Amino acid sequence: KEDADKAFNDAKLVPTYSEEFNDTVEKGKIISTSVEKGAQLHWGDKLNVFWLLRIYDFTGKWADSQIPELEQRFELFANEIVKISQEKNYDEILIVGHSVGAIIAIPVVAKLLMKLDTRCPITFLTLGECIPLLSLLPKAQAYRDELEAVAKAPNVFWYDITSAIDGACFPLKNPVTISGIAITDK
Repeated sequence: KEDADKAFNDAKLVPTYSEEFNDTVEKGKIISTSVEKGAQLHWGDKLNVFWLLRIYDFTGKWADSQIPELEQRFELFANEIVKISQEKNYDEILIVGHSVGAIIAIPVVAKLLMKLDTRCPITFLTLGECIPLLSLLPKAQAYRDELEAVAKAPNVFWYDITSAIDGACFPLKNPVTISGIAITDK
């Protein structure tokens, strides 16, 4: 990305980056741009460039246990949810995760399952999830174990909403079974 930034700056072009999943493009490569190849560009023109690198780097480091503060953060989230639910005597917990937030929500929900009374229902809503970005990595066994615990918990009611036009999610795929985890319908 630094090389691309330098090239854009040298050409006096203003790039805008966003990240997106594509299983046919090599990690760290450009998926698409907002201009066609060979288009005439002028100083100050704005370009939209889609990158994969940052999210792949994050999930790779997570799978390799290179981000120890994540586990602490998940524990903190779960403890706070338990504390509030017990203080307020809630009869249901709703957890919502969007995109990478859906990846992050899995260990939090798994920790809630260990801390809460199993009679307390957890409604879990994932929107535009990209869970397989982590769950399919060979070194992500601990994550797959948490994913399996969440998927098989009788008190978790999981609703997954994706869209085929969202290039950054895994549309119309079950994030559990695509990760190699066998489940029966609840």
